[in-house]
Amino acid sequence: MRFFSHLTRLVELSIGGALFVAEALLTRAITSPLSFLPALRRLRVPSTYIQETPLVDCTSLNALECLDIVDHDGEGGHFSPSGFSRLLHLWDLTVRGCHGDDHAIVDFCSLCPALTHLTLSSSYPEYGSLLRELPTTLVWLELLLEDGDIEVAMHCDQALSRFQLLENLTLDDYLYSTQLPSYLASLHRLEHLVLGLGNPSLQGIVDLISGTTRLASLSSLDLHLFYTEAGTRLDVDEDGGIEGDWELDHGLLVPSDWGIPEFDATGGSFTLDGVRELLRVAGENEVNVSGSILEALKVMDAYFLEIANIAIYHCYLEGTLNHYLILRDQQAGQRLPRLDLDSLDPSNLRLVKTDLPDEGWFALTLE
Repeated sequence: MRFFSHLTRLVELSIGGALFVAEALLTRAITSPLSFLPALRRLRVPSTYIQETPLVDCTSLNALECLDIVDHDGEGGHFSPSGFSRLLHLWDLTVRGCHGDDHAIVDFCSLCPALTHLTLSSSYPEYGSLLRELPTTLVWLELLLEDGDIEVAMHCDQALSRFQLLENLTLDDYLYSTQLPSYLASLHRLEHLVLGLGNPSLQGIVDLISGTTRLASLSSLDLHLFYTEAGTRLDVDEDGGIEGDWELDHGLLVPSDWGIPEFDATGGSFTLDGVRELLRVAGENEVNVSGSILEALKVMDAYFLEIANIAIYHCYLEGTLNHYLILRDQQAGQRLPRLDLDSLDPSNLRLVKTDLPDEGWFALTLE
């Protein structure tokens, strides 16, 4: 790997992982004269080329600005800053893999006085203590869970108030607690916040975007707080035949294969009505909300429609209005059509299917 000493103009370097690299380039670098190397500004090196050597001899990379390191020794060993000199121009560092929370990252950061953007991704993250030692000059911080293993995720948000210059913050699944909004309340430069699965305080998030405690700089919330999946939808043919699966739940006939969001999970503060209020407040304060939280609302709208359709169909099938009344009494049919019950003869009901063009589906009613 001696050719690294010739990369005096290199600006971007990616090391390790399954990154694509042109074989011809590396072959030429190793077997031919090195006169072309000083002109290189970007290079990706797969881990297969560095498994049996130290990280790299980077003492000559004085122009380096962006560095991305993934499992540099090929065996998930400790991150090591050895081989690096002081990198005066490096502002963007990414460390991913088993060593993504290694405390040696702190030592490496000390070699990079211009560092402002840091991305860490670890399979078994313990970011909490690491955050207490990282430079407070960061404006961009991403803390990720490499394999999505939520069983080993640990809250790390308690130390975030140190980073007063932070403008962009990403916290992956379950890396934060319900107290997150209070830890962010003093970050008056924060513009973009991305959250993975979890359950922060709903009122705390609302307070961050409105009222006297609002972060005036906040303009974007990317919230991936829920897992949702739309299941099989009811289908009714022209002859009144039906296709669909449902089950009895609290007296209601509900679709059986939907992954609906846990808005009202035990101890959780994110209720369905609360999320709708959050979106309203965000709109009033010109804060853009994106992410799976919006998909969760769409799934719930469709889910309520399915409950209503199933209830209506069974009223038609059984010649009774009982299913409609149960749905109405439990306030579960937000999409339930308004029926004049006095005008309906339960023994002589006709099924009416109304297309919903915007949703590519239909709603059922009776007459």
